[in-house]
Amino acid sequence: MNSQNWAGKLTHQGVRNMAPLLPKYRIIKLVGQGQFGQVFCGAERKTGELVALKELAHQRLSTSKFLRELGTLLTLQHPNIVTCRAMEGTAKARYLVMDYCEGGTLRNLLEQEDSLSLGEGLELMQGILAGLERAHQQKIIHCDIKPENILLTLNEGIWLPQLSDFGIARRLGSEKQRDGSIEVVGAPAYTPPEGFYGLYSLAVDIYAMGIIFFELLFGRRPFSGVPERLMWAHLNQRLEFPPELPESLRAILEKSLAKLTGRRYARASQMSAAIALAAKEPEVKELMGRPLPLVREPLAVAMKTIAQTIALEEENKEQKTASASPTDAVAPIRPMLLPGAANSLLAGDRYLVGALVKGEAILVWDSPQSSPIPVHFLETAIAILPISGGCLVLTSKTEKRPGGFIYWLAAGNWQPQRLLDFERDFTAAAEPGGRWLAVAIASKDKKNPPLLQFYSLSDASADGSRKLAQLLQSLSIPVPKLPQLMFLDRRHLLAISSYPEEHRVKTTLRAYTRRGTSVGSIRLSAVFEQLLPSDCPYTLWGISAGPRPAVWRIKLLPLQVMRIPLAFMPACFCPLPGGGCAIASLEGQVLWLDEEARQARCFQGPKAPAAIAPVPGYNSLAIATLNNNSGYIYFVDLGE
Repeated sequence: MNSQNWAGKLTHQGVRNMAPLLPKYRIIKLVGQGQFGQVFCGAERKTGELVALKELAHQRLSTSKFLRELGTLLTLQHPNIVTCRAMEGTAKARYLVMDYCEGGTLRNLLEQEDSLSLGEGLELMQGILAGLERAHQQKIIHCDIKPENILLTLNEGIWLPQLSDFGIARRLGSEKQRDGSIEVVGAPAYTPPEGFYGLYSLAVDIYAMGIIFFELLFGRRPFSGVPERLMWAHLNQRLEFPPELPESLRAILEKSLAKLTGRRYARASQMSAAIALAAKEPEVKELMGRPLPLVREPLAVAMKTIAQTIALEEENKEQKTASASPTDAVAPIRPMLLPGAANSLLAGDRYLVGALVKGEAILVWDSPQSSPIPVHFLETAIAILPISGGCLVLTSKTEKRPGGFIYWLAAGNWQPQRLLDFERDFTAAAEPGGRWLAVAIASKDKKNPPLLQFYSLSDASADGSRKLAQLLQSLSIPVPKLPQLMFLDRRHLLAISSYPEEHRVKTTLRAYTRRGTSVGSIRLSAVFEQLLPSDCPYTLWGISAGPRPAVWRIKLLPLQVMRIPLAFMPACFCPLPGGGCAIASLEGQVLWLDEEARQARCFQGPKAPAAIAPVPGYNSLAIATLNNNSGYIYFVDLGE
């Protein structure tokens, strides 16, 4: 991942004060608090690579423990162990410079509802065990394995776990405490019976992995309580399993959580092999797609239906309306026949606008009750960019003649005014305030990279018209095809592209100032069907079809990626006011997530949705559908 100057230009003042202390890095933001100090997200000034700077304060961590962790990390090189790149020191603290993991910790994943399927959980366990096996081969015992010390990074759209925090790791056969005191091994919730007496071996880590496996499967640890109660439970309490747990998974838990060290797996690779064999068992294979935890309380929230049926008859649809059942409906739904199928809906200041799939017009609604206002063009409208006071409309020329135009539509009169003419294919983004425009233009021979041009837009006059856009800057973009463009704020633009890199398809987000200055990039090992800006600053929403359908929330400062698996294939989605997001399936299921990506609502909407958008000024959603070549728009009143 690469951030370059972009990160540094957008830091908070409190974090900027660290810059003189660590001149090789741009400090972006505080991202965590550890036992021995804080953890910061930063970027190397020379390469722009994102890094994590783990602070180890002198007064909190002895030099011997610091050198122990540093030596351990430098010794261990494995995809499932976080990489230590360097060490930095100041008068007050030392810093380990490590790979930055954008997915947070396994604890974050466990606290997120339905974040993993059983199949994904088993793969995650095998990844952690692979890193642990590498450590054990080097005679290193981690001694503090817990979800908080397992970091996550993206690898082709799935989470790759990495072991971290070797601060209390021990070497096999090393001496005990010289003063004869007993040092408890690890966190009490993950400590084996012998660990409470200061005894440690490879079996200590195996036991902790058993606790994590139990937590993955059931959403809770086998033992809970204060440290004294936990110690008694680990020493004496028998494990209890739900009867529906497959026998092969139960056997793994019993062996890894045996009270006696000799009865546990001798190596992490043995436990991993047992998980791989269990995954092939028929009773386990049937459950591979089920969300974790496998055993849970019945959910209190069930799917509600807006209408028992909203499908219109195949013939004479113009005369039909959909009716809602007063007992099952959560909101009334009002269908409206369109002159064609709409493939996009966007919310402006006080209006809703939609573009037709095949047609030289867009439609504008002042309210859900009003009939749409058609706005006609000489070309096909391909995109709409809502800005203050109206919107910009992108059109394409004929198939034989590439290129197109950008028009300005002032709210109220809705009369097209041509601002720009392009002879080649292009994409564009407008700053929401309506002052700046960015356009990516394909090269003539398609062998050269696209051009990125920045324009200033004049204020609208009294009659709503604007002067022609003024070109400010033109530069090449190092991508093979036209990127998606979006403004992050008044000053920064994001260019998004997906293309093969090192035999893997990655998504690259490049940031520019509105003057055309490149300020860095971020690479994610995932492919998104679409990315859209959230109502929350420097945050994106995205959807993906594989390897498992999901919606994504991507915070850019600092980089934090959250994947929300879906039980359906997303057909369309839209950001919502306040920072949330709505996703619709082909079958009409609509899922509403809040700004923290938590499920706020779930209901049944119209089938075959092609576009969805909030209705400005109303607590409503607009959903455009396509049924047998007839287009409809539904206004769904969401109530209080």
